[in-house]
Amino acid sequence: MKQYIKMMLFVILLGTIVSGLLVGMDMFTKDRIARNQEALVKSSILDAYNIGYNFNTIFDVFEDNVTEVIVDNQTFYIDNETNQVSYIFEGSGVWGPIKAIMTLESDFKTIVGITILEQEETPGLGGVLAEKPYLDTYVGTILAESSPYIIIRHGSGENLDNEVDAITGGTRTSEAFMKMVNETYPVFKALWESRGA
Repeated sequence: MKQYIKMMLFVILLGTIVSGLLVGMDMFTKDRIARNQEALVKSSILDAYNIGYNFNTIFDVFEDNVTEVIVDNQTFYIDNETNQVSYIFEGSGVWGPIKAIMTLESDFKTIVGITILEQEETPGLGGVLAEKPYLDTYVGTILAESSPYIIIRHGSGENLDNEVDAITGGTRTSEAFMKMVNETYPVFKALWESRGA
């Protein structure tokens, strides 16, 4: 019985120490993690605008070249030179949430680029969504005036202005991403157009 009590006290003491260490590490790294996430967003936007930076200058370069406009709690990022516009959008993928940055020309309908910030799709299949060669197929795509704004095409042939080829082996992810773009784009477009009102 005495040995059982000693073992329980040891487990409680060890659990308390480990919990304290985990809480301490979380508090110690929380600000750094947030700063790294902010750097990821800013570097993705600067990349879309083809603005050079390095790890030490990313925040200063962003501040000098990009204007943030907040409309109804949504942030738009504007390239001071080209007036291209970026915004962060998110939705559901097949296996989890997808978070991305859409960059459009100043006409707010021609895609300059898309960057995937977070996704949980199957590597090698739906996960191809986050790879640059696939995302490059969206460049130059013109979002339609009405829904569907973008269409994921299955098969060969020439695409229309608002069509992009599906991911081979990732049809469900392609369709989930299309749905995500088609649901979020009109919301951001309406906000963007209302900013002067």
